[in-house]
Amino acid sequence: MRLRVAAAALAVAATSIAPEARAAETEWYGWQTIALDASALALVAIGAGADNAERAFPFGVAGYGTYLLGAPIVHVVHDHVGRAFGDLGIRLLAPPLTAIAGLAIASAAAGGDSGTDERVDAALTGTLVGAVVGVLGASALDAGVLAWEDEPAAKAEKKTAARTGPTIAPSVAPTRSGFAAGLTGTF
Repeated sequence: MRLRVAAAALAVAATSIAPEARAAETEWYGWQTIALDASALALVAIGAGADNAERAFPFGVAGYGTYLLGAPIVHVVHDHVGRAFGDLGIRLLAPPLTAIAGLAIASAAAGGDSGTDERVDAALTGTLVGAVVGVLGASALDAGVLAWEDEPAAKAEKKTAARTGPTIAPSVAPTRSGFAAGLTGTF
C-alpha cells in the first residue's frame, strides 16, 4: 500500500514538472552556440585541407579561437557571465583531459607485445579520438545544458522597465563646417 502511495506521489510530482511547463518558462539559444561550433569546425577543416602549414595555420587559429571564445561570448550577450566562464573552462579542460584518457586507453589496448611503431600509432590515434570526444562533448554540454534563457518574459519586462528611466546618449550631427557633438537624453 505504501509503495502505491509513493508511486502515485512521484507520478503527480513528475507531471507537475512536465517539459511543456518548463518550455513555457525557458527559451533555448543553443542553436547560436552550435552555429559557432560548426563554423569553428569548418575553419579547422579548411586549414587541414590546405597544401602547406603556412596556409593552414591562420585557419587553425581562427577555428580554435572561434571554438574557445564564440559560445562564451553568446552566453555574455544573453547576460549569463557565470555560464560564459564555466563554458570557457569546460572548453579549455575537456579536450586535453579526454585526450589523456584516449591516450591511456589506446596505450593499454596496444599492450606490450606490439612493435614500437604500432604503439605510437595507437597512442596518437587514441589521443586524437579523445580530444575530438572532448570538443564534441563540450559543445553538446554547452548547447544542451547551458544555453537556456531563464524566464525570457520576465527578463524582457525587466529590460523594458530599465529603459523607462532617464537616459543619456551621445549625439553627432553634420553641419556646414564639419560636425557638432553633444549629449541627448530623456528625463
